[in-house]
Formats: sequence, structure tokens, C-alpha cells
Amino acid sequence: MTGKLVVTNFRSMWLRSLNSSWLRCATSALALCAASAVDVAAAPIPVDLSTWTVVQYELFDQPDASWVLSESNTVATQVVNADASILLSDFDLTNSEIVGTWRVDTTTDDDFIGFVFAYQSRCAFYLFDWKKALQDVADVGMSVKVINTCPGDPDDGDLWTTPAPSPGPLLRHNQVPWVSYTDYRFRLLFAAGEFTIAVTRVSDSVVLESWTVQDATYDGGGFGFYNYSQSDVRYAGFTVAPDAACGDNVVDAEAGEECDDGNNVDGDCCTFNCLVETMPGCVDTTTTTTTTTLLETTTTTLEPPTTTTLPVCPNLCGDPAPVFGLITAVDAGAILRASVSLWECPLCVCDVDNGGTVMASDALADLQFAVGLHVGLACPELLIVGSAR
Repeated sequence: MTGKLVVTNFRSMWLRSLNSSWLRCATSALALCAASAVDVAAAPIPVDLSTWTVVQYELFDQPDASWVLSESNTVATQVVNADASILLSDFDLTNSEIVGTWRVDTTTDDDFIGFVFAYQSRCAFYLFDWKKALQDVADVGMSVKVINTCPGDPDDGDLWTTPAPSPGPLLRHNQVPWVSYTDYRFRLLFAAGEFTIAVTRVSDSVVLESWTVQDATYDGGGFGFYNYSQSDVRYAGFTVAPDAACGDNVVDAEAGEECDDGNNVDGDCCTFNCLVETMPGCVDTTTTTTTTTLLETTTTTLEPPTTTTLPVCPNLCGDPAPVFGLITAVDAGAILRASVSLWECPLCVCDVDNGGTVMASDALADLQFAVGLHVGLACPELLIVGSAR
């Protein structure tokens, strides 16, 4: 059965004028507009949702999903406690990144939100889902699954159950819940054989998860918003950037990058999309463009802005999750996850024994510090000695 797609405005068209040029402006504090046009294909492109279609699964006696679009066609809200449904793009996402935000605007229920990618058909795709609370065989937290049930549709066991870890359909899982009325930004960078997913809480730029997964089940396909039994979920402000270079340790000024520290996470002075981050401990080293006048032709030429970020440690030693203002078991857990490569943590924060790498022993030392044992935390260039408060 086809789900409902409510569209209130058809005026926008997706990916207009990809082959046209336009004047870009430097994003530094004293930005100057360039006098020559640059190719816009590498810049993030706002996504028009009016051309997306609904994929509806019939699993129980819940109603079909109702996807309501804003007048600008840039925000989609799924408003019904419905069976599993996808709002599917009309483009394939390969060698590209997509970035956007989503939130749940109700305290009613605690079920699945997320997205699908490399979508081949109703029975073949990658699924990222996120649950607020444990419910029978559906665990709390984020998961990345391989859905491959062809020729039949996935059933409730495929979509509701949190399966055993890989090898198998579950590629990644954590137990971080989503919270109502909270904005989250997610980033998906997809290439054949490898993809990266990062989830950041917008209010304080805390990175809740960052996974890089090597899997070759699907090498590309459609992208879509996913919802299962959760109402009032708002997906907004999505952009697509073909051939994204942010995170390659090279500042690409023409693509709008102000910095590039080799990753795509917030909280380290260079944001997930390579803009200089304003936060305690960061040094704003953005430079303005320079202008040279050629006397012979009176033509003005602008040099591309070159921006670097000094290596400033984002947090205190042993405190990768500075939510409570002191070192706690939460920080020790974050270090343990970093030790098994579930996320990237700077050595100046997580290498608490200054051993040159982040290991489980660092997590143990951090936990001992958190519970009041007199241990020393000695990250590179930082030193904390004493007991926890």
C-alpha cells in the first residue's frame, strides 16, 4: 500500500543550475567576494523533498505513515505512530555526503527514527535506526544494519529486532538513546566499500557517535528518511555535497572550507563540515583574502583564502565528554570506545597514561580517577594529578 505524501508547495526544483557558475564569498570574518565564478558542483546543495516518494511496509495494524512537507520543501515531518516507512530520494548517493538535522517533537513513545542509504529496492539497503528505550527484542540506541531479504519485504524481525553483532546483519550498535525535543545533526559520507556516520547533538556540539564502516554489500543507491512506530519526527535542512573533500586534511577554500583537521567531527576546533569552531581553547586563525591589482589591465585578482588551525586540545585530559564539568564514568566509557576504534579521540584527551595510543588501560585509569582513587592522568602536553571530586 502506498503511504501518504503531503506536499504543500511544488515551486522549488532540486539541484537547479548545477552547470551554472556564481560568485562565492569567503567565510572568514572580513570576507571579500571573488570577481571570478567558481564551479558550484562541490558545494553543499540544499535538498528539495517534493520529488521524494514514500515506501510503506505493512507489518501490523498500525496506520500508514503521513509525511508532511514544509512550504519550502526542505523539512519533512512524519506525524503518525505508523508502520515502518521510508521517504525515499529520487537520486543515488555515491561518493558524496549528505548532512541534516532531525528531532522528535513529542514525549509520546520511544521508537525508531533514522535513515536508509544505498537503497536498491524495498528488500535491499543499509539501515541506520535509533531507539529511545529498550523494548523486548529492540535495544535502546543506534544501529547500522544490512537489510537483505529479497525477494520478500523485510518483516518485523528484520526491522524491529536488534540482531547479534557482525558477522551478520548488525554492523554497528551502541546504547545511546535519543532525547525528545533535542536537535541532532547527522552526516553520512558514502563511497563504495566504506561509509562514515557521525551524530552530533546540536546544542553543545557533543559528538554522540562517529562510525567508519568497511562493508561492500551495496556500492551505492538511494537515500531516505526512516521511521518505525514514532510520531512527530522532523527531518530538516538536508544538503548533499558530491565528492566531498572535508576530512582529507587539505583545506579546500573554493569548497568553502576554513580548516581541515583530517576528521568530520565537532568539538576539536574544526567543525564536522570544516568551518572554524568557536569554543574555549580554540584559536581563530582564519585569514582574509588578499587582493592584487594588475596595473596593465586594472583587473583585480583574489588569492584563495588559506586557513589553518593550530593544534589545540579540545578538552581536558581524561574528559572526552565534558557534560558534567568533571571526570566521570561516562568519560571512561568514551575512552574505552575509542580504544576499540568506535570513535576518534585526541591523544591529548584520551591517552591518559601518555603511552602513545588509546588503550583499555587508559579507560581503567580514568575510571579509577573518577571514583576517587589517587591516580595521575598524564596525557601528552597535559597533566592532572589528584583524586576526582
